[in-house]
Amino acid sequence: MDIKEVIVYKKLIKEFLHESVNGMVKYAKEGFLDRRGRHRVQAIIKKVDDELATMTKDVLENESDNLDILKKMEDIRGLILDIYM
Repeated sequence: MDIKEVIVYKKLIKEFLHESVNGMVKYAKEGFLDRRGRHRVQAIIKKVDDELATMTKDVLENESDNLDILKKMEDIRGLILDIYM
């Protein structure tokens, strides 16, 4: 992998994760009063698409080595920026 491929790969992974999260869960927020008259807010996250969740898990498990490499590259980039700052 050269740096151009890494940048493209990183962008594609971000897009994949964004689409996966937005497509497989639904977030809802409900407000209500409890028995003592206090206002409570309940957040509910529902799994909408089990197949998409499974596919996302499989892809991330198969790509874990590449994601580890990207994390190390980000750490190195951060260290280089710290040196110049």
